[in-house]
Amino acid sequence: MPQRKIPINDLVNFIVKVRYHACQEGDEKRHVLFIRTMANRMFQNYIGYTYRGEHRIKARGEQPFADSVARRKSYEARWKETAPAEGCVKVKFLGHAGFQVVGSRVLFFDPFITGNRWCTTDLGAVRGADVVLVTHDHPHHVGDSFEICRRTGGTLVGITGLAEGEKGRGVRFQAMNLGGKIDLDGVVIHMVQSVHVGKTLPAAGYVVELDGCVLYHAGDTALFEGLGQIGTDFEVDVACLPIGDRFGMGPREAARAVELIKPRFVVPMHYGTRPEIEQDPDEFRQLVAEHSEVRVLHPGESLVLNARKVHRP
Repeated sequence: MPQRKIPINDLVNFIVKVRYHACQEGDEKRHVLFIRTMANRMFQNYIGYTYRGEHRIKARGEQPFADSVARRKSYEARWKETAPAEGCVKVKFLGHAGFQVVGSRVLFFDPFITGNRWCTTDLGAVRGADVVLVTHDHPHHVGDSFEICRRTGGTLVGITGLAEGEKGRGVRFQAMNLGGKIDLDGVVIHMVQSVHVGKTLPAAGYVVELDGCVLYHAGDTALFEGLGQIGTDFEVDVACLPIGDRFGMGPREAARAVELIKPRFVVPMHYGTRPEIEQDPDEFRQLVAEHSEVRVLHPGESLVLNARKVHRP
């Protein structure tokens, strides 16, 4: 008799609950490593069993687990679509200011998915996240950050106070402040200044080092001379800059920011999702043409980066 199938959602919910309670008891690092290892084994055994068991079930004349096999193939196809080539980092635009970054780790920046009619990603399809970074506490930037962390067991990163109260219950939170740096299992995160006013908390930007690539997410910042320090301290591979104007930089200000930061690639964001921030990205492309390569990504489209040295010698 084949073993009883356990729905993968039940496994995930169980793992997240155990991780949460384990972290409350202390010795967090050991508990998290154990639970993560067991989660991987349970998942692999689950999909492997349903696939290998089909032939044994057919031999007995019973109905095969066709739905399970289809589900396994769906997981494989979805991962092949998401995963970049080895040594590369894939930056996927979710719409507004949201990005998914896939390398040796999976990251999210400001994942505003639910209620974002421009986003082509289904929240239910988000099956993994190691780190979720929030630039400030406006609803369309916090978005689904807490829900993603609860579902996946990922770590939420944000300004001190972001996860206080009931909303932060069951979420692993790493608080930071401007100028700080943390290393989360190979993901080096620098919280940098952002000239913007959040709902109740200060706003921030992030410089993230992952797999030899450097990504800068500016949040909703205005133009300020301190952006030049980022260009001095890092060789930025891709800078995600707002161009919507009114609530942050417009195309001309963002073009000036590119001159200061000197990234290899620039991805415009935070425009076109509301009438007040309607902009033409081609205008921004023309203004930046001599300084960096502009990649205008529609929601669901991606930019793949090749690794190189993170810091300048």
